Amino acid sequence: MIYNKEKCLASNTQNELAGLKMLDVIDEESFKPVELMNELLFKIIRDNENSEYGKKYHFADIKTVKDFQRNVPIVTHNDIKPYIDRMVEGEENVLTSYSVKHFNVTSATSGKEKYVPMSEKQQVVYLKYNFANANGVLGRYIDPKWKNGRAMNTSEGHCITLPSGLTAGGASAKVVEFLKKGNVDPNEILTINYTTPLEAMISSNGVDRAYVILRFSLIDKEMTGIITPFMSQLVHIMTYLAKNYKVLVDDIENGTVCKDFCEDDAKKRIQPYLKKNPERANELREIFKESFNIIGQGKIDEILSTNCSTKLSSPSTIKQNILL
Repeated sequence: MIYNKEKCLASNTQNELAGLKMLDVIDEESFKPVELMNELLFKIIRDNENSEYGKKYHFADIKTVKDFQRNVPIVTHNDIKPYIDRMVEGEENVLTSYSVKHFNVTSATSGKEKYVPMSEKQQVVYLKYNFANANGVLGRYIDPKWKNGRAMNTSEGHCITLPSGLTAGGASAKVVEFLKKGNVDPNEILTINYTTPLEAMISSNGVDRAYVILRFSLIDKEMTGIITPFMSQLVHIMTYLAKNYKVLVDDIENGTVCKDFCEDDAKKRIQPYLKKNPERANELREIFKESFNIIGQGKIDEILSTNCSTKLSSPSTIKQNILL
C-alpha cells in the first residue's frame, strides 16, 4: 500500500470541500429541527401508508404527531423481526414501500447479529450525512495537517448475496459496491486515503481483520487519524494491538504474514504489498516500550487510542485525530 502524498492531499482536500458544504447544510437545518423532523415524519408516513405495516397501523389516518404516537407502537427489533425475515426472503411492501436491496448487519456487540433493512433512499442519506459530514467536521475543527496523511479505517466492507438476490453486510459494503459498479478499482481509490487495503475491509473466513488492519497501518509513518463506525471496533483493535504487538512488529521487520492470523489464500492476496522494514520495526519497538511502561497492562485498551496511536506517525501529524 504505497503512500502518495500528492494524491492523498488532493483527495482529502476534495472530500473536505464537499464535507464543509454538507456541514453548512446541517448547520442551517439545526435552526429548525422540529419543523424539518415533522416534515420528514409525515413524508415517510405518506410514502408508506400502503405497506403492510402502514395499513396495520392506519398510516392513512395519521394527520398529527399525536395521531402517530397513538397509532404506532414503540417496538424492539424482535417485534419487527418476522417482517424483516420476510423481506430478507425478497417480499416487498412489508415494513416499507421503499425499495430495499440491502440489509445492514449489526456488529453484534449486544448479542446476536441483526438484519436491518436499508432502503436505496437511506443509502443516499448515509453518504451525505455520514461520510460527507465527517469530512466536514475534520475540515472545520482539526489541524489541516490531517489532509497530508491517510487514516486507519476499521470499517468492514464484506457483503454476502442472500438466496433472494438481496445483499447483507455493513453499510460500508455499499461504498465498495458503488465503486465496482463504476468500473473503478476500489483498492486503488481506498488506498489513497486509507492505510487499510480492501482485503481487510471485505475479509471473511480465513482472515483476522484486526491483524491485517494493524499490519498495514503500523507501517505508515504518515498516518494522521483513525476512522471507525463504532467505538467497540476501535476498542477491539487497540486491545488486539496490546496483546499482539510483538508479532505484528516482527512481521513488519521480516516482511511476513503470520500464518496464525491469515490462511494461505488470504496470505497470497496481501503478501505482494508487504516488504521487509526493519527500520520501522525498531521505531515501533521503542514506541511500544515507552507506552507500555507508562501504565499497567490492565488499562492499555483504554489509553492506546490517545497514547500509542498519537505516536505511531510523525510527531507533527497525528494529534488524537480519531474520527468516530
